[in-house]
Amino acid sequence: MKPVIIKKYSYFVMGDDRDLSFDSRFFGALPRWFIKGKVIEIKK
Repeated sequence: MKPVIIKKYSYFVMGDDRDLSFDSRFFGALPRWFIKGKVIEIKK
């Protein structure tokens, strides 16, 4: 895949099954207002 430039307040999202997921590699970056949810945990 070629490098992608993501605009401010947009996100590149990927599915959990990379080979079969329909994600930002196909439809591009999502604007922030498309994303709903809340962070529950961040693992380091």
